[in-house]
Amino acid sequence: MILTFNLLLILFSLFSACGYIGLMIYFGKGINNIYTPLLLENKSPIFISVVVCFRNEEHGLPLLLKSIVEQNYPSTHFEILLYNDASKDGSLALVKNMQAQFKSIKIICNDVPYQQGSSSAKKAAINHAALQSKADLIVVTDADCVLHQDWLTLLAQLYIDKKALMIAAPVAIKKENTWLNNLQHLELQALTAVTAGAIGNKNAVMCNGANMAFDRKIFLELDPYKHNLHISSGDDMFLLMAMQKEQHEKIYFLAHQNAIVYTQAKANFSDYLNQRIRWASKSKNYQNKVVKVVALLVLNYNAVILLSPIMFFIDGWEKGFVLFLSLILLKQLADGLILSIYSKKMKASINYFNLLLFQYLEALLTLIVAIKSIKGSYVWKGRKQHF
Repeated sequence: MILTFNLLLILFSLFSACGYIGLMIYFGKGINNIYTPLLLENKSPIFISVVVCFRNEEHGLPLLLKSIVEQNYPSTHFEILLYNDASKDGSLALVKNMQAQFKSIKIICNDVPYQQGSSSAKKAAINHAALQSKADLIVVTDADCVLHQDWLTLLAQLYIDKKALMIAAPVAIKKENTWLNNLQHLELQALTAVTAGAIGNKNAVMCNGANMAFDRKIFLELDPYKHNLHISSGDDMFLLMAMQKEQHEKIYFLAHQNAIVYTQAKANFSDYLNQRIRWASKSKNYQNKVVKVVALLVLNYNAVILLSPIMFFIDGWEKGFVLFLSLILLKQLADGLILSIYSKKMKASINYFNLLLFQYLEALLTLIVAIKSIKGSYVWKGRKQHF
């Protein structure tokens, strides 16, 4: 009986490893297909609306707004649409100061125009911007981000070159020498690599609302939030899935190091865990089967890694340890492969030692987040959200 159980465990573990490795190879090939635009001056620049929804961001807003107004893009061809989500700090005073300081750039600040049944400030803000703006391209970022001066130019270049209807672009964590920062940096780097690879294969499975852009007219045509305004997150994923269903050939990933948006890591483990639960909690509402299959393969392999030490107690620590170590090293190989391809494309660096160091912790967190996201709550921007 024990022998049969052990054999089944080993076979299932190897099957799971093959599925995960195959998935990473698939995404790695996709990264090689993504387009890197040349950094050119836009001869006939398009008009862009930059949308930012903020709540209590007095520390992040100055850096963000400074990096937007200093863009190497004609000031007559972009505007900044800010949406205040009931801030109680000095955010509004900072915005007014920026409006007075940079009068040559159109900076508009509104309160979030919540729609009936809506619990997502960012979706409401994006909907309002798309309806009110006359822009060709809507660009979305977050209030705690910092942008390179070529950010808008590169987005516009890709939009023009490829007639893109949606652009997913890279996001990275600002590096600090702490274990929590290193964990978040690697995790986001891996997620962005998967984003790039999936889009390169014309089968998008994720994007990041801190750095995305879309054609305003196609957004209004698709109305991607009409059935999910009651869900407090997912402004990026529900838009991506609507676009994937109708216009998958016109979704592009912007592969350029100057297009990277840098964001702050969560300062403590509790905030970090709440962020991950928030991301995962919306997944049960996804209709895209490919997204669900990818999530299931990743979750399954992480669960197998965590359960492999069962053999320690059933058939001796040596066999259990060998199985566990083999699964960890196979995951390291698969993750290292896709990250090496992505880092080469983006001219970035990878800390493979940290990657190995965090493999078991990442597997444990993935399982915890998956369980907590089924039913429960999380705290975000000082508000408790139930799902």
